[in-house]
Amino acid sequence: MGAEPAARVVLDGRDLGLLYESLLAGADDQSRLSLALFSPHPGAASDEPITGVIGEVRVEISHGNPSIVFWRTLGRAVVNVNCSVQLGVGGADFRIGPFVDLECESLICSADTLRILATPGGKGNEEQNAEVVLLARAYSGTPPKITIIAQSQHQGLSVDWPNLTYPWVQYKLQEARAVADDPAIADAYNHLSRFLKWFQSQGYGDLARHHELVEKFAVGGTEQGRRLLDYCISRRLIVKEGPLYKLDSAVAQEIGIHWVDLRDRRLGPAVITFLKEFVDKQ
Repeated sequence: MGAEPAARVVLDGRDLGLLYESLLAGADDQSRLSLALFSPHPGAASDEPITGVIGEVRVEISHGNPSIVFWRTLGRAVVNVNCSVQLGVGGADFRIGPFVDLECESLICSADTLRILATPGGKGNEEQNAEVVLLARAYSGTPPKITIIAQSQHQGLSVDWPNLTYPWVQYKLQEARAVADDPAIADAYNHLSRFLKWFQSQGYGDLARHHELVEKFAVGGTEQGRRLLDYCISRRLIVKEGPLYKLDSAVAQEIGIHWVDLRDRRLGPAVITFLKEFVDKQ
């Protein structure tokens, strides 16, 4: 895992679901195929594409129509894009989860039934993060029937967008956003969150990514992102090993970085301290 992507595919966002399901069907272990997809950071050049990886295949969404459509299923995915995302086509059921963190401009649900799979299917620390999180700045689509398979101590689904209605309102994200007083710290946190989610979406095993993906895309195409990467390396949070960057989970824990905080968009005091040191050095 984390090796250099074997291919680069440029495609219309409406075809992403077809590629994803094709790669999923051909995977030796479908439960281990992960997807990461990010828009450029707001401070990046305007011609930077939406970029990501499905397994070991690097994908770029063409500028012509960046709207993204997933056909029947989505799991082990981190999606943070500034365009619309559609779940389902033609009213069929849509299966989503485990481990999906999706944030987009407009969420469209075209499925009659949304089946939430929020159990990890394995053992270990991942059991804390099998939930599905859906965030958007707008929502459209008919209300689907929602069914959830989750561990009893976890809700399984969290959502947030303006004017939540039935059946979504009962799953509203109970987030605890901590707003940094310093805009520079807030911006640095946005970069840090992006880094961590690139690594998080790797799935099982080492939290590692090829250096090209980190240096070109995880930094978001900004100088601030590159400086924060250097800072994370100096603090040993991220370690360069051959062609890979690896995230040191033990150091992350020491700093006070937890996946559940990323999921809930929580900026805690320990992370603010970590980022304040970075900002003060600039």
